[in-house]
Amino acid sequence: QEAKFGDEATDSEIKLLIDDEKVNLVGTIDRIDILKEEGKIYVKIIDYKTRDKKFSLSDAYNGIDIQLLLYLYAALNAIKDPQSEILPAGAFYFPVINPMVETSEREPKTIEKQREDRIKADGIVIDEEEILDKIGKIDKKRDGRNIFTLEEVEALIEHILSDINKNVSKMLSGEIQALPVSQNNGQRTACDYCRYASICRFEADLGDEYRVLYSYDHEQIRLKLKEEQKNKHKEEQDEHKLD
Repeated sequence: QEAKFGDEATDSEIKLLIDDEKVNLVGTIDRIDILKEEGKIYVKIIDYKTRDKKFSLSDAYNGIDIQLLLYLYAALNAIKDPQSEILPAGAFYFPVINPMVETSEREPKTIEKQREDRIKADGIVIDEEEILDKIGKIDKKRDGRNIFTLEEVEALIEHILSDINKNVSKMLSGEIQALPVSQNNGQRTACDYCRYASICRFEADLGDEYRVLYSYDHEQIRLKLKEEQKNKHKEEQDEHKLD
């Protein structure tokens, strides 16, 4: 089922309170699936794409591909059941495409299998065998890079919400200068396909500097999330002592 969030007509809202300013995030989730298991409701969301979109864990952590996890957070808040614990199961991009394949095969079933291999969901999922079996065919060897524990998925969502708060706070304070990002040693930049390049006045050739983002692998992000949670708990303990 499709679900909207942030709309006044819906129950699901993502509201931020920044410097006494209320900010409401708005979006539409293409599909929400739920799995009920002994007092728990697991939530999976799917975002359909008309191209072969891959989920980048590093981009999500860096704040430049946050759609899936933000939608998952909205879906978790949309489901109301006081008798159950609402938990994330996964979030995926799913290509809605009709791919052509180059093949020397003549057997129709083999060709169809090759086409199906080109149409696969890609995203993030929690590492619980029972859930992996029930929410879809997850190959741990192939998809292992994006399989996280429940606590890690929740920490990643928390990290993204924190980034959103910081960025919205900057916009509200008037920080609107062009600070495009650069990745992979300059091989990929935010300016590559920008429609506003002619008016933003960012000129790398004239000395303007990109904001460099580093790529992190699965294990590096695990460690970073663990450190962030450790620092958060320390701050909470310090505040408790002051109270």
